[in-house]
Amino acid sequence: MSLDANMLTTIIIVMAFWALFFGRV
Repeated sequence: MSLDANMLTTIIIVMAFWALFFGRV
């Protein structure tokens, strides 16, 4: 796994978490 893949995965997880957090409020 490259650093890019790890960074992409982290960004996706953070974005999903943010979307859920903002969607709930």
